[in-house]
Amino acid sequence: MDAIWYYAEGDKAVGPLSLPDITAILSRVSDARNVFVWRDGFPNWIKAEDVPDLAPYVIKPPASPVSPPRWLRESIAAPTFPAVFDEARAKHEPSGKKDRDLIGIGGWLILVAIGQVLGPLRFVHFLFGYYVNLDNDLWTQYPITLIGEAVLNTWVVAIMGCATYLFFTKSELFPDFFIYECVAYITRLPLVILFKEITLSAYMGQWIPISLDRRSVGEWIATIILAAIWLPYSKSSKRVANTFRR
Repeated sequence: MDAIWYYAEGDKAVGPLSLPDITAILSRVSDARNVFVWRDGFPNWIKAEDVPDLAPYVIKPPASPVSPPRWLRESIAAPTFPAVFDEARAKHEPSGKKDRDLIGIGGWLILVAIGQVLGPLRFVHFLFGYYVNLDNDLWTQYPITLIGEAVLNTWVVAIMGCATYLFFTKSELFPDFFIYECVAYITRLPLVILFKEITLSAYMGQWIPISLDRRSVGEWIATIILAAIWLPYSKSSKRVANTFRR
């Protein structure tokens, strides 16, 4: 097995590195012979120039007595010492580990999970009570109004059910479908009111305004506020991106 190497940068040890990696780094550093290195078997940190395996890459000839053209100097200019070490650190040290750990139904995403369960159940419970208490004669008097309203309600229930399924199966489609769910639920009430006013007015021969109680208006406004919070979260959250990964 190849030896694992480290080099010192201030009071930090950067690695692990393979021999080809560390020689590539040292060969690009102007003062590489004074860089301290270590691998298993060394009693302590040693200057790179004192290590036979590294000496050919850190001992460089003096500058040529003839200065090359400016364009050539610029084309072969090596990165500065800190830049080389920053490159090595970015390559060999874990990056974004914290972001990668944000995955699964946890954190604030738990609140979305609760909403995806309770929201559809609460809406279905509301519809059940609404249609059970609805006068059956109204279906005969205003069939278009009630059938159209039922179609709109069924459409919203179907979208909510699909969104819940996509959420718990961790489908890549959920973040986009979550937007459709919010829009469908928010627009349902205005669409139902507008449809009922138009169709009932056609039946009655005069404009029939639909009044709403304060509770319904308050719940509708609360839904808009929640959507304004959770829609940006679903688009910007690292946990959402990692959980519903493409």
